Amino acid sequence: VPYGSQCSAVSQQRACTNGSLSGSYTYASCTTENPPTVTRANQKMAINANNVYSPDVIIQGGLRYLYFGGWQNTGQTHDNIYRAQCGNLGENCTGIQFVIDSWQNGLEHFNDPTLVKMSGGYYILYGTGVAAGQDGFVVQNNKIYYSTSWSNDGVTWSAPTLLVGDAWLPSATIGPDGGVELFANSTINGLVKHYRLGASGVQNQGVETVIFSNGLNYLNVDIEYRPSIGLYQMFGERFDTKHIDYLTSTNGTYFTLMAPDIVTDQSAGVPFVRTPGQDADTASGLYYAGTSDPRATQNKIYFQTWQ
Repeated sequence: VPYGSQCSAVSQQRACTNGSLSGSYTYASCTTENPPTVTRANQKMAINANNVYSPDVIIQGGLRYLYFGGWQNTGQTHDNIYRAQCGNLGENCTGIQFVIDSWQNGLEHFNDPTLVKMSGGYYILYGTGVAAGQDGFVVQNNKIYYSTSWSNDGVTWSAPTLLVGDAWLPSATIGPDGGVELFANSTINGLVKHYRLGASGVQNQGVETVIFSNGLNYLNVDIEYRPSIGLYQMFGERFDTKHIDYLTSTNGTYFTLMAPDIVTDQSAGVPFVRTPGQDADTASGLYYAGTSDPRATQNKIYFQTWQ
């Protein structure tokens, strides 16, 4: 069976009578194909700042912009949201702009940005927020907020509004029905949840637990529905923060592992790799955060292509 699939555990007893074989099962055994070979290229640093991570790419006005969260400068005490213009794939991102100030909006931190463009011509940005005065290292203090850019300029945003109280690390995409679909880790059990937010992008119309073919769970998933191929494409960070895998799905709930180790600590040259964010045009362009700090600070944002 293909890599990422599981062999069936059922069996069938067959009998041969006068040259006629009973039953219908064809094979006596099953094995899984070896994982595909991943070829990486164009590896470089995209954003070099104090501690930045959670890249999310969107095309605005025909230009490629990278949104990200964290601390731009040494000495900051609150995670904020920024964006930079990245030009062509693989170019270093420049012109960092301050987008959302967490403290001025009543939050201790606001990070992990993920954006969708709505049919009305405006953007919704979802992110992880922690209320002012609370400890962001306490998982349950993290919640999902949303903000809108009514002016469609990508810099002016409304005050973040609470959306989901028991999840964090969101990834949003426009689904096959035109509604917003949000993926996030539960702050209760850590599992990835699939929220259907409909045409408004802010009303929960149902939630499911995501299942992965390899039996693993992931952090900081980045999921985009690609209408051209009818698939959800996902990059996910394993809990050891040393591997980022690539998976696909036809329904957004069951994901099949297609290729492991798109990024690893060995390929990236840093001990920890996290928060993948695929390019807006193609899943073969990937941004991610990397750091040598075991506390997962001092992250820089890197870029690579892969086949």
